[in-house]
Amino acid sequence: MGRNKKIPDRWLDYHPMKEALYDARIVPIKCPLPISRFQNEAMYQYRWTPADVMHKIPNLGLVIDITNKQPAYYDPNEFIHNGIDFVKIRCVGHNVPDDSVFFRLCDVINTFLMRNSGNDRIIALHCTHGINRTGYLICRYLIEHLRYSPQEAIHTFSLKRGYPIERENYIEDLYKIYIPVAVY
Repeated sequence: MGRNKKIPDRWLDYHPMKEALYDARIVPIKCPLPISRFQNEAMYQYRWTPADVMHKIPNLGLVIDITNKQPAYYDPNEFIHNGIDFVKIRCVGHNVPDDSVFFRLCDVINTFLMRNSGNDRIIALHCTHGINRTGYLICRYLIEHLRYSPQEAIHTFSLKRGYPIERENYIEDLYKIYIPVAVY
């Protein structure tokens, strides 16, 4: 039980979020943690809980948790009870995410976007820090679904998250994605 009270390694090194990628309607965030992790005065300034996420993103419609932690770091019912959908897609860190993870993510994103085409609801996507797995999967989505170039996707993610993807293997894999251009 003691480990559950711990802040994940390097979690304090990253700010919670910066801004959304509006054409994809996704905002990359770091993983929120339960309020119990911020009870002492020194930690309170770093607070980033599900309630903080909902306050910071008032048009939040869906949270996608891609950490590999089961159960999640926080109680998903905090979102669900506030009318926000929640989906858990387990994704192992350090290695390039499997195609199955990416295809599941695309299905969840595209279904959400279709169901919410008449409103401005947005998706919050997170791994632990909101940098590597989150960055890779958002960039791959931008490349394969919105036709960004790999360089454009990586640059856009860095601007919107406020941090670049740190794992070279993720970046190398993104540059390998080839999307043929239709010739008319």
